[in-house]
Amino acid sequence: MHAPLATEKKYQTLQVLDAYLAKGMSSKLFLEIREKRGLAYSVQSSLNTEKNYSYYSIYVGTTKEAIPEVKKLILEGFANIEKMTEKDIQESKERLIGLKKISSEESSRVMNELLFAEIESGKAENYYNFEEKINSVNLEEVKDLAKELVKKYSTASIVPK
Repeated sequence: MHAPLATEKKYQTLQVLDAYLAKGMSSKLFLEIREKRGLAYSVQSSLNTEKNYSYYSIYVGTTKEAIPEVKKLILEGFANIEKMTEKDIQESKERLIGLKKISSEESSRVMNELLFAEIESGKAENYYNFEEKINSVNLEEVKDLAKELVKKYSTASIVPK
């Protein structure tokens, strides 16, 4: 689905939404689709941005037969963002910030992130403001963005013979 550009405030909001919904093994979709229902081997998300475009995707490695149910669960996941609490948003922010701190221990990773920040927004200093920007996201912004995104999504399936 189309996503906010890195220069927009909604970009950080999407990062928090993603951390809650689809990023990692403790995300709501991973737990529901893989762990609880056993419908998939893999549940992942990706937020890709360049200077003039950005997109957000959720990938699920599943069987052909499970595709309709998985799609339904993903859409329900977006609808259930309405139940997200202050505790949930805080945990999502902490996970994002913690992962960023861990990745900053590797100098080549910092170099790449500075380069991408410059390419995405023309402001490499955004790399250093990450924690402040993530912490500025509030619960209502996350809920509003989830409602907005789910209105304009598309799906694709690659199904081998």
